[in-house]
Amino acid sequence: NYDTEMFGKYIRGNFGVRVVDTDVTSLGFRNTFNVVTNDDGTLTLVTGESLEKIEGGGGYTEVLPSFNLVVDYSEDILLRGGIYRGMSRPDPGNLGYSRTFQTDDEVAPTTLGDLFIGVNGSGNPDTQPLMSWNYDAAFEWYPNEDAIFAFGVYYKQFQGGFQQQTVLEDFIVEGETVTLPITNSVTTDEESDLFGIETSITYRWDSGIGIKLGYNYADTDMEYEDSLYGDTYITDLDGKTTQLTAGIVEPASVPGFSKHVFSSQLYYQIGDFDTAVIYKYRSEYFQPYTSNSTRLRYVDAVGVWEARASYKVNEHVRVKLEAINLFSQPKSQDYFTEGNLGEVNDYGPRLFAGVSFKF
Repeated sequence: NYDTEMFGKYIRGNFGVRVVDTDVTSLGFRNTFNVVTNDDGTLTLVTGESLEKIEGGGGYTEVLPSFNLVVDYSEDILLRGGIYRGMSRPDPGNLGYSRTFQTDDEVAPTTLGDLFIGVNGSGNPDTQPLMSWNYDAAFEWYPNEDAIFAFGVYYKQFQGGFQQQTVLEDFIVEGETVTLPITNSVTTDEESDLFGIETSITYRWDSGIGIKLGYNYADTDMEYEDSLYGDTYITDLDGKTTQLTAGIVEPASVPGFSKHVFSSQLYYQIGDFDTAVIYKYRSEYFQPYTSNSTRLRYVDAVGVWEARASYKVNEHVRVKLEAINLFSQPKSQDYFTEGNLGEVNDYGPRLFAGVSFKF
């Protein structure tokens, strides 16, 4: 932490570094197998009925520096800035370890190298995290104790996802090490950019009425291809990348990413009574589905109204009322392309009432 004065301005903040070391051990189960030598000297793989445990793993070490700065430009104006490196770990469900051997029935193998031609499987316990560099700056004005006008910009450069790649893995068979190719999902080195601006306004009048407004706009060049109707590629052992399919649907963007997000709140707060009406809006966003999150699905733009009220009866008792999705706004989803309606969910408004006690 630091706190000093420079050029007639008070400057404070912090900087540091975090080192993250990760080891992954993933356990799987499969049927037992035996390599049988036939009378003619050829080998056959025989699958048993019992289960055996198999194990895979991986690991990584990442260094994550960060720096934050706050400048007290004047009594009511603050300037903020920050730089940090971020890390997003893969979904634990993608770190599984399922492997089965591929054999060639058209040859007469006499060695383990001839018997096995590859491995089928899912899950990659050696999946590396997605890394990013993040930069942000903000201006904040506090005209009084109950008001703030803030504006900020931010920029992120990040690794954008995963791709199919063939790698070699070692297996112990009959006491011997067999190295076989497997095609699985790995972290791509391709980088994407994301830029955004955000602003917020909060103001409260002496009458007890107040408003809160917030808006965020962001844009990115990241492309997320559908595994069925999008561009797909595979990288072989030599590092050569080949396109497998040509896409017929437009790629999506960052999962959960909306270009426009807006929220507003009108509240009344006097003494022990507090009430508010809230409106939230977000433009459409991409939400992948299927077990391995490789298909495109879009959640359509939606605006939702909410309301809440509470009254503090005394220092021990508070009564609360809350209503969510007042006008029963449904959630609609499009599959593969925007406008291709696939599902609509209507939950209706939800009402909550409660009493809390504090001692």
